[in-house]
Amino acid sequence: MSETWGILSPADLASSRRLQSLGLTRAIRRFNERAVPGMGGLWFTMPLVWSMLGIAVAHETDKRPISAANAVEALAMKLALAKSNGGEPDGRLRGRRNLGRTDGWSFAELARPGSYVTQPFRQTCTQPLVTLGLVE
Repeated sequence: MSETWGILSPADLASSRRLQSLGLTRAIRRFNERAVPGMGGLWFTMPLVWSMLGIAVAHETDKRPISAANAVEALAMKLALAKSNGGEPDGRLRGRRNLGRTDGWSFAELARPGSYVTQPFRQTCTQPLVTLGLVE
């Protein structure tokens, strides 16, 4: 006997995968904090580099640090998306939809709200930047 359940849809309909945390996010954060105190949700060093570069750009140009850091991270993601050469970009890249609508590469265009994402990677870097003594 065979039972089918769920939503029936045409076979040619593209499926979308949804991430479910199973309610373990708090436990994972707590474990990471105990394993390496002060590092919070940091998994990779590149968001730290983007944050520091954004802060440096902000100091040099008298721009707001948040918009400068957004522009730096958006530029990094746009470059990564451009390297896919028409192929399917890596699913971990953020901003595919918004950056696909921006034609230019200027600081002003990448720094404006809506050109990238609302929650960038570097938002997990606040605590590590303070812990490492890189910001106050």
